[in-house]
Amino acid sequence: MSDDLSGLKAKCDELLAEVKTVKARLKEAEAERDEALEARSAALAEVERVTVTEPVAAVMSDLFSVAFRRVKPDLDEHFKFVRDDAGRIALRTKDGEPVHLEAEGREAAFTLEDLRKAVAQTGGFDDVLIATRASGGGSASPSASPQPKAEPAPKPRVAGTLGLR
Repeated sequence: MSDDLSGLKAKCDELLAEVKTVKARLKEAEAERDEALEARSAALAEVERVTVTEPVAAVMSDLFSVAFRRVKPDLDEHFKFVRDDAGRIALRTKDGEPVHLEAEGREAAFTLEDLRKAVAQTGGFDDVLIATRASGGGSASPSASPQPKAEPAPKPRVAGTLGLR
């Protein structure tokens, strides 16, 4: 019976050693998984920054008279920018629905004019939204083709009071 007990004890020690080995491998695998998830998350954040955040900031900075970072929190209450199925930047409502330009009855595209119209139709950005540079009537805007400035007339030379020239 003592042989049976010593055999069972040896088998128990062997199984415990295997359990410890499996636990160690599991811990290593979990650590590798966590590292991979962190790397994936960092890569996705970088892709988002390069393909959405920076292009949006560049375009939107042309719409406002203040720094984009100042109006971004307010814009985030109304809109969000995402990549659509084709990988293009798309303007969405906060709820994820496409933004429609009410006056034109179509979805807003990621263009300066459509973004201006979409922001203007919310009504909360009138103080900081830069108006379009169009001047109406089909004519070019004054800022688009500046008129040459007339040179000031030369001042007449007057002899000094001390008789010096």
